[in-house]
Amino acid sequence: MNRTALFIGPSYCPSDLGRNIWVYPPAALGTVYRAVRAGFSRIALVDGYFGIVPSVWHKEILYALAQGIEVLGAGSMGALRAAELWEYGMRGVGLVFNLYRRGALTDDDEVCVVHAPREFAYKSFSHAMVNVRLTARRMTRSALLNRAQEQEFIRLVKRQHFSRRTDDAIRDAFNTIAPGRAREWVKAFQRNYRDAKRDDALALIEMLSGIKAVPQRPAPRAGFLFPITSHWRQQFEIQLDDVPSLGYDVSSGVRTPPR
Repeated sequence: MNRTALFIGPSYCPSDLGRNIWVYPPAALGTVYRAVRAGFSRIALVDGYFGIVPSVWHKEILYALAQGIEVLGAGSMGALRAAELWEYGMRGVGLVFNLYRRGALTDDDEVCVVHAPREFAYKSFSHAMVNVRLTARRMTRSALLNRAQEQEFIRLVKRQHFSRRTDDAIRDAFNTIAPGRAREWVKAFQRNYRDAKRDDALALIEMLSGIKAVPQRPAPRAGFLFPITSHWRQQFEIQLDDVPSLGYDVSSGVRTPPR
């Protein structure tokens, strides 16, 4: 039976997606490797942890691809990894992936947010910079901002650490540009908000569920062989007990039970 492991959290928090899709918390170092070893035939990566624990390795994704496993990415960490590994066969889905793939986005912090643990549905407490950019562009196209105001707004929000890109930061940026219009612009920002990470996550889920076609897999580089290095052996053989078990949620210390 074909089974899919989906790593997802703050971008979108689904419940049950059907008997062949297992929903896991955001990926961390080793969880994609664990999914391969658990026998999943398809791995979908949307969200991933960083900072508080080591992030999912590029190499464990390459390991999955080398085993003939289909790997897709979208929305957040998945979009980043897909843009970096598409030449090796990882499939990217959605706008955020394409922005990274074309080089329109380059910084990892464009998709970073601070969020609650799983018990609170991974609710985001900050705005992803890519969502701020797309919302500001929508406001400009609707003549709510001019181009110079849009650029200054983006500059003010971008210079904040990703954890500080909150509603207060949005209001303060608008207030700096034009104090008399800040309240109006904040309301317009909320009305026009574009959550590209969520949209891309939903698009990926539709593909996993068979509602939409999966994008064609790019051809891997010629001669792509997975090297078993000493570093790989150290982490995934000698120190494998240090790798979180499949389904472990870093933010709450809870392991997702199998079903």
